[in-house]
Amino acid sequence: MQFALFGRLIPPGIALLLTPIGAVMLWSILWLELRLARGLDAGWMLDLALVAILFAGGAGIAELFGTDTWPPSLALVLLLTAVLAMRSAEARGW
Repeated sequence: MQFALFGRLIPPGIALLLTPIGAVMLWSILWLELRLARGLDAGWMLDLALVAILFAGGAGIAELFGTDTWPPSLALVLLLTAVLAMRSAEARGW
């Protein structure tokens, strides 16, 4: 979802060239999740990845709705933040 939202910021001409970078980013998130599942310490890397997902999703939501309609975009960013915060807390074992 975040790649689709962040993709709205990228001009259509170079979007296809950035697809391999998106695939590498998705692979790195999967790699981090597998490291955490095995009990290896990757908490700070996951926190940084979740912050990057939050900023990319927030920028895409702002591009999608614009600055004039703040209640729907704020609600979506808060929903995205809640999901990412729950994932971060679950990774810490809280």
